[in-house]
Amino acid sequence: MPDDPFPLEGTPWFDSERWWVSPMNFADEIQRRLPERVEIHDVTLRDGEQTPGVVFRRDERVAIAQALAELGVARIEVGMPAVSSEVAAGCAAVAELGLDSELVGFARAIPGDVEACASAGLTSVIVEHTVNPYLCRYVYDVDRTELLSRLEESFAVARELRLRPIFMGWDFFRCTLDYCLDLFAEVVERCEPASLVLVDTFGVATPSAVRAAFEAFRDRFRELPLEFHNHDDFGLAVGSAVAAVEGGATVVHSSVNGVGERTGNAPTEQVVAALEMLLGVETGVRLERLTAVSRLVEQVSKEEVPPSAPIVGRRVFQIETGVAIHSTEKLRAAGIKPVRTFVPSVVGQSDIGILLGAGSGTAAVVHHLGRLGIELSREEVAQVLASVKQESTIRKGLIDEETFVAIVDRVRARRPVPS
Repeated sequence: MPDDPFPLEGTPWFDSERWWVSPMNFADEIQRRLPERVEIHDVTLRDGEQTPGVVFRRDERVAIAQALAELGVARIEVGMPAVSSEVAAGCAAVAELGLDSELVGFARAIPGDVEACASAGLTSVIVEHTVNPYLCRYVYDVDRTELLSRLEESFAVARELRLRPIFMGWDFFRCTLDYCLDLFAEVVERCEPASLVLVDTFGVATPSAVRAAFEAFRDRFRELPLEFHNHDDFGLAVGSAVAAVEGGATVVHSSVNGVGERTGNAPTEQVVAALEMLLGVETGVRLERLTAVSRLVEQVSKEEVPPSAPIVGRRVFQIETGVAIHSTEKLRAAGIKPVRTFVPSVVGQSDIGILLGAGSGTAAVVHHLGRLGIELSREEVAQVLASVKQESTIRKGLIDEETFVAIVDRVRARRPVPS
């Protein structure tokens, strides 16, 4: 055997028991951009509840908040108490739990909204307002002076009520960068926010644009933490979240299963997995609990997770094709467990499932025969495989165990009777 062309053991991109990702992610020019740790600010209970038709009852809000805290999420956006008495009561019920996660309320730049967060017993508040001047003019009928006055009043109330105030300037990325730098500088001077959230409300910025914006803000506001909140209208949410971290963000907003308005938010499970596995950035999240929390949110929200959804999809670790099964078995024999990027148990999924269908090969049939303790000759295995392919084609679907056993029985029934 020739020498290994590049190392695996002892590298951050390979763990024979857990995952195998790209060495290119760990190049110096990428790694030097990254913080050691990123906090996850989960918005399932607020942005997720803005999904059309989704409503969280008080007990459901409590259950999801507990699950998020056990998951290790640093911050939980519990809801917007000003929306209704039911939401306010749910937020208060969560606050009474004494969870380790920081509990954040959501408020418009209205003193009453901020007061509602304090009344619910929350410790921090996001004060939000659009920074897009066209929305300010045509939707909210405010100019720049009036916007800053609204924010200044709301932040004063937050400080008076001992809430940690965070400024969220939404529709940030449909403005020019120079405009936002100047406006945010005034907000910082007049309102003294604890943190700044740059928001791609409509998912219109490319990851490169997101990274550039955060680099510019990092240079301008060196003492303030920067956060990123976005939506997935162009399917770029997770990539943009990673780019934000590369640019200087130390907090990423996300929701379990990506629940949220329109196309949803960056999925918590995908953001966490990308940061932890692909880049080696700590989030404090317990990866092995990601699937369980995903299933809980799916059940409560009634928003079904697609079978092929990254990380938590039910079909992610199922394989049918002969080539895939063959490579899986060969790599396992070589002592390499993460044959599909990472081992299913890392995120709380079941082990790789070998399926039977029109794309199956001999290895799949042999696997299932061995699992059932059935021995067949090479010729009989070939007959079973041919029947599996034919039956799957007719059904336009996979073959279940009952059908497989019936096929095997038919093949064995054709054995010549001993004389």
